[in-house]
Parts: sequence; structure tokens; C-alpha cells
Amino acid sequence: MVLPLLMLRFLQYPDSPLLALWVVLPCSQRWMELKEHELFRRREVIRSRHLAELLGLEEAYVIEFHEFHITWARKEQEFEERSAIALMDLQRRHDTALRAFQQKLLIRSAYPRHSSDYFNMRKIEEYLAKNKR
Repeated sequence: MVLPLLMLRFLQYPDSPLLALWVVLPCSQRWMELKEHELFRRREVIRSRHLAELLGLEEAYVIEFHEFHITWARKEQEFEERSAIALMDLQRRHDTALRAFQQKLLIRSAYPRHSSDYFNMRKIEEYLAKNKR
């Protein structure tokens, strides 16, 4: 800051009244100008820092957004691969179960199983055949 430099000059030559007046009189106006300039500079520094942080955050957001989409696409691809494998495995198991069931039906059909109604009808038929003789 400029103010300590002016005060330092004044303190270096305290015996000279002309120098003291030269430094002190313009110091008030000059000090106000320097103070305004320093405030403006600080505002600009803060504004530039703020913009830099804002741009940094926006850049980080874009990078994170891009990384998210890359990760999402990778996970979606992995899901599609796993679901295709699971679907093939499920189809294989269903085919195996269907073949086993069909084999079981073939074995069952070799030995006919009759219902109770069938047996009742046979008994009635046999009874009627005996009574007819």
C-alpha cells in the first residue's frame, strides 16, 4: 500500500517543515485517491478470483458430467452383457427342463394310466357281460 510509504518518507525527514507540508498536504487528497484506487483494485482482484472460481467450478462440473456419462455408458454396457448372458442361461435351463419333462412324458406314455372312471366303466361292462350270459 502507498500510505505507509508516504508516512515513511515523512518520518525519515521530521526536521524539515517544508517536506512535512509537502508530504502531509497532498497526502489527504492523494490518500483518498489511492484509497479509492486500492479499493477498486481489491474489488477487481476479488471479482477476478470469483470469476476464476466460477469458471473452475463450471469446468469441474463439465468434467464430472462427462465422467458420469462415461461411467453410465460403461455400466449400461456391462448390464446389457450380463442380461444377455443371463437370458442365454435362462433359455438353456428352460430347454433342459423342457427336454426332461418331454422325456418324462415319453416314459409315462409307455405305461398307460387309466382314470378311476375308466376302471368303473370296465367293471360295469364286465358285470353286464356276465349278466347277459
